[in-house]
Amino acid sequence: RIFYYSEDLDRLDIFHALWGDCRLALGGLVVVFMIVRLHTSSWCLASVGLLLVLESIPLAYVLFKQISGIRDMSIVNCLSLFVVIGIGSDLIFVLTDGWRHSATLPPEVVSAAGLTSPVSQQAHAEPSPAQLQERQFRKRVVWLWANSGSSCMTTTICSASSFLVNLGSALMPLREFGLFMGLCVLNTALLQLSMYPLMLVAVERRAQKSRNRVVMMSSNLSLEDAGNADAGGSGCNTAAGTAPCDGLGMDRRCSSQDLESRSCVVRCLGRNLPRFIRQLRRMLLAGFFVFLIVCIVGIVFNISVDSGMPDVFPASHNQVAGKQSRAKFDPIVDVAISTVQQQAWLCDVLSAQHESPEDCNDVVVGCGTFAALGYCDTKKETMQNLC
Repeated sequence: RIFYYSEDLDRLDIFHALWGDCRLALGGLVVVFMIVRLHTSSWCLASVGLLLVLESIPLAYVLFKQISGIRDMSIVNCLSLFVVIGIGSDLIFVLTDGWRHSATLPPEVVSAAGLTSPVSQQAHAEPSPAQLQERQFRKRVVWLWANSGSSCMTTTICSASSFLVNLGSALMPLREFGLFMGLCVLNTALLQLSMYPLMLVAVERRAQKSRNRVVMMSSNLSLEDAGNADAGGSGCNTAAGTAPCDGLGMDRRCSSQDLESRSCVVRCLGRNLPRFIRQLRRMLLAGFFVFLIVCIVGIVFNISVDSGMPDVFPASHNQVAGKQSRAKFDPIVDVAISTVQQQAWLCDVLSAQHESPEDCNDVVVGCGTFAALGYCDTKKETMQNLC
């Protein structure tokens, strides 16, 4: 195996490994995109949501440069791509579920979020269905910010604080990573809360227009059939004697039908996971405490801390194995000050040593260097004695 070392080659090694990790991050982004697509049931929501997550990184970089004044960023900050994708996707799930839940709430509950419509109080004419729909969208957005948005901001502040606390560290790379990650997390939350609800409204408005178009094209349905369908009902309406589907689990039929409208992941977890936990709750609780005790005991007796600097590359990489191989050889002391002089000195070091005075009269091994420096003319007597 051939090992190599050079400042330029070391830089190429680092960036080659970095771009390889970036390709892994892109592969993970594709997996996350498909999961978000399954949960949101929309290509637009999945694309815009993850685009907002990735947008937080260049925005955080600009703020990082302005705040820190550091010219070059540490390679550790590249880990932010992996962390931000996970945190940003959580915010997408929370906001999407909150938006869906707001559609199942009674109008008075949504109106209680703090948005009143002065237009409806002052207008004498009956508002059109389109105006009523737009007002309902505005109320739902405010409800989303007041409920799901507050949850997102709480978790975001906690996550950002855990990174920003590293600003008090004595290690410079750790301070840089803490500041950059804290800015990434805050920017992700601000972008999601400000832009993603607008996409939720746009997608639902488009879906509503598609449903209205289908209804208009279905002219073969008679009013009697529509009345029978309304009379049969699914149990999730506000008719007399029927409890509204408020999404709070107050009506079992409403909860069941609300679950049917969710994504396949939510439906699977909503049906199977609660039943599994309810049947094995004692066994799961006992197993959790046993596992916790085993982990604590194992940590106490087997923990060991490495006080050295962590290796960036694996043991088989040229940056690690090459340095270990190079350490087995004696270091070369640089004597010459130019390429020509160094070649002359290396020629002396690598030349065969002769024991016979007739073959070699050099007393020291630096005669080639001395000759290259012009000592044969300036220090002729000394050179005749040594070389």
